[in-house]
Amino acid sequence: MMVEVYDDWKSCVHTALGFVACLNPIWFAAITSLYFAYELLTSKRLTEFVGDILEFTSGAFIWYVAFHLWLLLAHTLFN
Repeated sequence: MMVEVYDDWKSCVHTALGFVACLNPIWFAAITSLYFAYELLTSKRLTEFVGDILEFTSGAFIWYVAFHLWLLLAHTLFN
């Protein structure tokens, strides 16, 4: 199965949505469940669905890395 990631302009929106969802736990639950439901209804192929989920989770991963780099920087500067 060949999965295409970042194949259209909406791919950047999926990544940004994954990033924003991680800012608040309530947003994470709401946005993630709505996003998965939307993708299940609108994806025409399984490979398209998997690619969009990978784009969303890459945004969440970018947030995770940025947040922990921020904590590391704060710990280094203020301790």
